[in-house]
Amino acid sequence: MAAVTKNDSIKRMKAIWLIDILIFIVEVPSCLSYGALTDVQQIIFDLMDYAVSDISMPLGRCIIDRDFCILEYFKRRFVCRN
Repeated sequence: MAAVTKNDSIKRMKAIWLIDILIFIVEVPSCLSYGALTDVQQIIFDLMDYAVSDISMPLGRCIIDRDFCILEYFKRRFVCRN
């Protein structure tokens, strides 16, 4: 939320609603794939599964690792000087 409202160009409540709507739009098809949309071809759902489990999660983990390494580097270089 802080990243969205960082420049104060958008109010916090408006940002919350926008993010909630976006999450809802992305979430509904995956929920319906187990019920009302079971007869629909699984191509869309397989693509969404591939995008999340094979691309987004490993990429997110790499970004977290990179940020941790950068943080440790600066902490050791500038904060923990002897």
